Amino acid sequence: MESYNISHPNEYYENIFNMYKDTNENGDMYYFYNIGKKVTLPENIDDGVFDYFSVPDTLPLTTISYQVYGSIHLWWLLLLCNNIQNSLKLITPGSVIKIIKKEYLASVLNSLKVKE
Repeated sequence: MESYNISHPNEYYENIFNMYKDTNENGDMYYFYNIGKKVTLPENIDDGVFDYFSVPDTLPLTTISYQVYGSIHLWWLLLLCNNIQNSLKLITPGSVIKIIKKEYLASVLNSLKVKE
C-alpha cells in the first residue's frame, strides 16, 4: 500500500488543540489540554472527498489508519468520518468505512474545526 507522505501538523490529534500552561499554588508550572473541546469535520464537505475501505479483519483504528494512510496517527480521523463513538472498539471484519482520499487529506486537515 502506498504511504501517506504529507507531514501535516494536524496529523497528530493532540496538535489540533492548544496547549495551556498554568502555575499551581506551589509555583510549579504545568501544561494541559482542554479535553472538553471537540473536533468536527466541516459540514459542507463534498462527498467526492471520501472513499470507502472494506475492513479485512478485526482491527483497531490505528492499524486501519496505517493501512489506509501509512500512519497510525490518523485513527481519530476515521472516528470522525464514521461517527464512531468508542475509539477502543475493534472494527468488525467486512465493515465498510468511509475514509478521506489521500489527495484531499491535507485540505481536510487544514479545514478541521475545534469546538469548545
